[in-house]
Amino acid sequence: MNRLFVLLRLVNYALPVGYVIYFRGGLTLWQLLLSAMVCMFGVWDIWKKPDEKAGRMRLGVWLELAGVGLWIIVIPNSILFCALISPITRSAIHLSYADRLGVYFFSLAGALFYFWIYPIDLPWIAMIVITGILLYSSVIGELIRERELARRLVALSVFDQEQAASDRERVRISRQLHDTTGQYWTAVIRAIDVALALPQPENHVYLKKAREAAGLGLQEMRRLVRSWDEGERTAEQWLRYGIESLKQMEELTNVEIQLQLSPIDWNAFNQPDETGEAVARTMMEAVTNGIRHGKATKMAIWFQEKEDGISLYIRDNGASFLSETKGIGLKSLQELAMGLGGKLLIEGVPSRGTTVHLIVPFKGYDAVKEEKL
Repeated sequence: MNRLFVLLRLVNYALPVGYVIYFRGGLTLWQLLLSAMVCMFGVWDIWKKPDEKAGRMRLGVWLELAGVGLWIIVIPNSILFCALISPITRSAIHLSYADRLGVYFFSLAGALFYFWIYPIDLPWIAMIVITGILLYSSVIGELIRERELARRLVALSVFDQEQAASDRERVRISRQLHDTTGQYWTAVIRAIDVALALPQPENHVYLKKAREAAGLGLQEMRRLVRSWDEGERTAEQWLRYGIESLKQMEELTNVEIQLQLSPIDWNAFNQPDETGEAVARTMMEAVTNGIRHGKATKMAIWFQEKEDGISLYIRDNGASFLSETKGIGLKSLQELAMGLGGKLLIEGVPSRGTTVHLIVPFKGYDAVKEEKL
């Protein structure tokens, strides 16, 4: 696909150049050098790949637009306006509405100025062509964005299925531990009760049975734990698990996730492991909701340590997902935060995205202070 786009851009630049050289009978050395530079930059993929960041893409489009404008001034020929197809199309497909309108009006103003200096018959045809290119490319851009959104949602569904499978396995193992080892601990208790009711040395028989039952129960518990490679996690393991999950999500969805996570002294919390779980699960849930419901394309995640506790912020650039996420995910996280003496705050602004704020107090602080985002 990338080679096809390069070929199309090459044709878009080569045909006008060939037309001008053929009908003008040639170009000066300066005009040839400028034509070569403009064509090379227009065809080259630098700053113009679909996966480039918006800032780099915007710079590339405007440089290409400026190059085409200079080209038309040095070689005054209306056929060279065909080269505007490339920057207009690229801005309509890959950039925001403001960017594409800026490119459109700049191209329109340049064309009007050119036709004012070099009057031609029916100049409005060029205006219609430029407008038509913008509208057609905008439709194509919307279709591409919808396809990308659908792909992200599918990738998120796969990610959610993996997480759900992990949670189901956790529940299965915990139930199996309860059901299987419970009988051994019941046997131990009953044998000890009988032993306590009997005099020595008769009680030695039941004490021996209690010890045997305890040993068997311990072996069974170890077997079950070995059969599952995750089990209970420490705070460090929870954080590492969360970061790895976010990296996997970033690869699956092409959403930019910026992590600025400074080291944490987990021993400073009353419940270190539960705090690590709250941090990891909050990051994953907030990012998932931001992509699925807010259609976000960028995420920023960072810690902020304060006197009484630590704050975790997750901010996205999508639409507010607050009104669409009242399910069990955020509710369970709010309950988990409250169990740690903390809070989970959510603020959604349609034009600024959504911010999720997890606050967990240090030891010696019963609860966090009231705080607004």
